[in-house]
Amino acid sequence: MSTDDWPLLKRQEWNNHQPINKLPPELLSYIFVLYHYLGPETRQNELGTKDITLSANSTLPMVCQYWRKLAINTTALWAFHYAGNYIPQELTKTILSRAGNAAPLDIRISIAHVADPSKGDMANTIEHYTKAASDSFALILNNGGTASRWRSLWVDTNIYAAYLVILDLIRSTPMPSLQYLELSPMGISLDFPQDMQAWREAHEETSPSPLLFCEPPTKLQHVSVSGIPNSCLFGDRSRPEARFTGLTHIAISFSGSYPNFSQLFEMLAANLQLVRLSLDGRMAGGLTIPLDGPTYRPDLVLSNLESLSLTSLRQPWWALFFVALLRGAMPNLAALRLGLMIEKEGDAPAFDLLFERIAHAADSTKPSFPSITSLSLGTSKSPGPSPEYLFTYYPRVTELILYENANEHLELLLKRPWLLPQLSDLEVVLRDISKLKEVVEARCQDGLPLKSVVVYWEAEDIEIDQDDIEMLESLVDLVVFYPGETLCSPSY
Repeated sequence: MSTDDWPLLKRQEWNNHQPINKLPPELLSYIFVLYHYLGPETRQNELGTKDITLSANSTLPMVCQYWRKLAINTTALWAFHYAGNYIPQELTKTILSRAGNAAPLDIRISIAHVADPSKGDMANTIEHYTKAASDSFALILNNGGTASRWRSLWVDTNIYAAYLVILDLIRSTPMPSLQYLELSPMGISLDFPQDMQAWREAHEETSPSPLLFCEPPTKLQHVSVSGIPNSCLFGDRSRPEARFTGLTHIAISFSGSYPNFSQLFEMLAANLQLVRLSLDGRMAGGLTIPLDGPTYRPDLVLSNLESLSLTSLRQPWWALFFVALLRGAMPNLAALRLGLMIEKEGDAPAFDLLFERIAHAADSTKPSFPSITSLSLGTSKSPGPSPEYLFTYYPRVTELILYENANEHLELLLKRPWLLPQLSDLEVVLRDISKLKEVVEARCQDGLPLKSVVVYWEAEDIEIDQDDIEMLESLVDLVVFYPGETLCSPSY
C-alpha cells in the first residue's frame, strides 16, 4: 500500500463514523427519492423492469423537525399525485403544494366503482362516475399540477364511460413533457347497461373514434394502452403528424378487433428505435385473418427491438401472419414471450404451426430469430402445443419462463440429447414439485447445472416439503413465492 492511500483511507474511516444527520441535505434528499422510487412498493411490469412507484406519500410520521423539514422540502418526493373518487381532495391538494411549481409530475387517476347503498342513489349512477373522472382531472390542473409538467400519466377505472371521459380530456390537453402513458380500463361495469352501450359505440367501426392525441407528446417514450378502439390508436392515414413517433416501449391490448397489418406496421415504422413490443389479444375478436394479411409486405427493420411479447393469443392465424411478416425485421431480438388462449379444439394445429414457424421458416432450417436467449411460454389449456421445435432451434436460450402447464414443458428438459444445453435460469408456475426436482438433478448430474430457479407455487392449501426445498437449494439458487407473496408472477 502506498503512502498516497493514507489520506483516502482516513477520510473513509472518518466518514464511516459520522451520524446520518451530518450528511448534506442534498444527499439525504437523493437517498429519500431513491428509496421512494426503488423501494418495496414499486411494481414490476411484464418485461421485468421496475416502473415509477404507484404509491403516494400521504403523511409524515412523528419525526424530529430536521427530518420533517428535509422531507417536505424535497420536492421530488411529492412528484406522484393520485386523484380519484376514493382519494380525499385535500390530500391531493396538499401533495401538489409540496411539489413546487416546476418539478415534473407523475399523475395517476383512478375511478373505482364499488356498489355502496349507504351513499344514496346518485353515487350509484353512471353519471356519478363520469363526473368524478372529469373532476379528478380538473382537481390536478386547477391546483398547480399544470399538464405541461406531467411526466407520467396512469389511468385506471372499471367504468368504461368514465374512461371515455378521460380519453376526451387527454385529447384536448397538451402534455409536452409526457414520457410515460398507461391507460388501463379494468373492464366494463355490468351494473350499468349504459356502460356496455358506451363500449359498443366507441368500437363502432362505421363511426371511428377520434385520435388519442391531436398532437402526440414529442418526448413520449413508453405507451401501454388497452380498451382503446383501433381507429383511436392507429388513426387517420391522411394525418401522419398525429401518429406516435420516437417510442421505445409499446404495449397494446387490442380492443374489439385485431388491427389490419398495414395499420400496425405503419405504427412500428414510425418508431424504429423500439426496444420492447407487447401485443395482447385478451379482449380482441374480429376476423381470424385481417383482410390485408396474405398480401401485405412491410419494408421494416427494428434493429433495436430486444423483447417481443405476444400474449393471450386467441387468433392463431393472426399471430402466424404477424410472425411471418416480421421474420428478418428483428435481427437483435433477445426475449420472446408467448401466451396462448386455446378456446377451440380446431385451433390446436394452428398453434402447433405457430411454434414451428417461430422456430424456422417453411423454406429454411435456420432459426427465425437466431439471437433469442430468453423464452417465456404459457397455454390456457392442457395438453397444449409442444414447444419442442422452439427448444430445438434455439439452443442458446439461457432463461426459460413457464407460466402455465409447466410440467408438460419440463418433461422436454429431460429429453436426450439435451434440449436448451445453455439453460441457466428457470422460472416456473407449479402445483407439483416432483418434475422440477427431476430436471434440476438430472441436468446437474450430466454437467448442465441450472444456476437459479424461481417457483411461483399455485397450491394454496399445500406448502412444498422442506426436504424438497433443501434438496433444490443444494443444487441451485432457489426462490419460492407462495400465493399472495408477489404481484408479478407470470401469466399468459
